[in-house]
Amino acid sequence: MNKKLLMFLILGVAIIYFRGQSIAEPKFGVVYHTSSPTGAVKSEGLFIPGKPSETVRLTPEQRRRLSGPGEFFIYGPASPISRDQILKLRETRLQQMSFPENQRFEPQSDSLIEPNNIIGTKQKTVNDRVSWDENRNTTFTTQSETSSAVYGQHVVAGWNDLESTWFSNSTSNWGVSHNGGNTFTAKVGLPIVAAGPGILATGGDPAVAVDPVTGNFYYATLSLYNDGVTTFSAISVYLSNNFGDTFNPMFTLFIGDTNDFFDKEFIAVDPSNGKVYVTLTWFNNVSPFYNIISWNVTDVIVQTIASNDTGLQGSIPGVGSDHALYVAYESWDAAGDPYLKIRKSTDFGSTFNPEINVYGPFIGSADPDPSAFCGRDAIKGNIRSQEFPSLAVDTRSSGAGAGNVYIAFNARDAGGFLNVYLTRSTDGGTIWSAPIRANPRAAGDESDKFFPWVAVNGKGKVGLIYYERKKTPGVAGLSNNNWWISANVRRFSPALILIDSAKVSPEFPVVVNNDFTSACYMAEYNSISANRKGAGDDNFFAFWGDNRYGDPDIQFSKVVPN
Repeated sequence: MNKKLLMFLILGVAIIYFRGQSIAEPKFGVVYHTSSPTGAVKSEGLFIPGKPSETVRLTPEQRRRLSGPGEFFIYGPASPISRDQILKLRETRLQQMSFPENQRFEPQSDSLIEPNNIIGTKQKTVNDRVSWDENRNTTFTTQSETSSAVYGQHVVAGWNDLESTWFSNSTSNWGVSHNGGNTFTAKVGLPIVAAGPGILATGGDPAVAVDPVTGNFYYATLSLYNDGVTTFSAISVYLSNNFGDTFNPMFTLFIGDTNDFFDKEFIAVDPSNGKVYVTLTWFNNVSPFYNIISWNVTDVIVQTIASNDTGLQGSIPGVGSDHALYVAYESWDAAGDPYLKIRKSTDFGSTFNPEINVYGPFIGSADPDPSAFCGRDAIKGNIRSQEFPSLAVDTRSSGAGAGNVYIAFNARDAGGFLNVYLTRSTDGGTIWSAPIRANPRAAGDESDKFFPWVAVNGKGKVGLIYYERKKTPGVAGLSNNNWWISANVRRFSPALILIDSAKVSPEFPVVVNNDFTSACYMAEYNSISANRKGAGDDNFFAFWGDNRYGDPDIQFSKVVPN
């Protein structure tokens, strides 16, 4: 055969093959945004289109891996609802609660909390909705899943907001303080555009981080990106260069197949060079269905670091002072057993070291009865639960614990009780200590501890926030033997020795299934942060969703040492 003809045929086959591959497995699109003074978004980027489809089709097992905002964002509300219905739901909930509007619940005595308590400043409601379209007792409007960052006196917290979803097409809101948390200004809705190309809507799962050198704040969120014709699942990163007063879209990562979608993104910033990293779950419409993605936003490096057909979710990044990037996540094996895994990159996310098992398999985090009711893993009071990790890196260059990596998670013990655990690595993420139970549990205590978040402050101390759901004597609850919730903060030394602890909220009732996000949803994480400007700050900044007014609002407490 003629050599030229042979080469031409080989080239033709290659073109057909790779074109087919690009259609079956579309490339990620990365879009750079610039904002005009009017808020219009200009989109620039190269996108290779994939095979379009009208709907996402998931098996029940696949759907149960979705986060609450992800499920709502993909499937929409469980049923259409009008403003009148919202107001009727509010009145019904207030009657069920049987307490006057705006009544605060005082904390009950708790013999399990050590007397050497952390001192918290007066609690503040971060999202004051009195000035918004609804007031803070509106049943339909969940505020939850806070993420926060602190730079000097500037404090920024983002949260899911089902109220603004209906009025601004943005489920992602935030609050900002310029006086160290003494007062907050609530913001409504990250910037979007009415039509493509650009970001059509944000979908929650807020993730906030700050560059400790420049003070620039970053906000990552689920979003919908439209290329002018088709709308795709996406993750958008917003930038604030005025300490959180305003955010403008910076980058968007999207996948050009409407059968595919992204979920549960988190963000981290390199403390030395300011590179921004986001990790997320990619639900693919072909095998492997589950994928953990690492995205170096600054250098536009996108890597798949874990894939399987049995389950991956809840990834979270962290960056050390040596530029090492850590990504922790939950992985299910073929038997359905969950594990916590971690991978590390030393070249800015271009390649990753082999996967390391941090913990597992879990005994389980579910109670059978509420799980059956919810259609997914749940605990007392029909609250959805999971074992997603929270990760923190001590970015100090010297001192006890400098360079340590910490992971917090909840899991059941041999007695069937849900606890919060802490583990650490002192060698750059290779070897992990035996997890310690980070919460108290006396004989007869049947409570569940869940939704932990961990941070390291400027003194190298480890801060932990979590919910505790326990019997609350003397308070009239809705059901389940008065099983109410409180937010708790504990501080540990770099060696994970308890320093002190406190209950930072009063007990408040469970509020689920009232906002049509998804079955049994009452968020999936809280937040605790430390000041990233300078060194030596010994404080922590705690945020949580709090139902004391009848539906979840964002509460804040600045946690200072004795």
